[in-house]
Amino acid sequence: MIDSDNQTTDTSAASNLGTLLDQLQENNTAIISNMKEIEPLKKENIEKFVIEQAGVLITESLDAMRIIKNTVITAPNNKDIEALAGLITATSTALETLNKIIVVDKKVQAVKDVKEMDVKSRKELLVAETQGKILLTREEAYKLVSETAQRVKEDPVDIAVTVSTPSNS
Repeated sequence: MIDSDNQTTDTSAASNLGTLLDQLQENNTAIISNMKEIEPLKKENIEKFVIEQAGVLITESLDAMRIIKNTVITAPNNKDIEALAGLITATSTALETLNKIIVVDKKVQAVKDVKEMDVKSRKELLVAETQGKILLTREEAYKLVSETAQRVKEDPVDIAVTVSTPSNS
């Protein structure tokens, strides 16, 4: 009887072990299927990749932080508290880095906008300056002077001149 009980226990243990191994294999298959293939990075895609991955990292860090926080609240443990503190530090650093990227991007855009406004205002000043000046060719200037001289010859202006003589007294 002892042999049959041992045999039953061995069979039960083997069955449980087989079930456990099956579950682990299914879990590994699920993990592998959830992993997506990483495309090789190209120079043009680096900025997009960094921003997207920083967002994913921050989101997953916040989720992990919530889970560890709940663990620390229910059963405080030095290692869990230390892990939570490290995760909070890493997440805040990642957020700060992402914020710096945004600030630098905004500064670059502002500098670009100012430069465009500067170029536009210089063009407007140049147009206004040239509109204020009369641009004549040599022939046009000669023609304008000769037309003015012709009008002066045709309409002489009478100028009365009075001459006074000194008197001898």
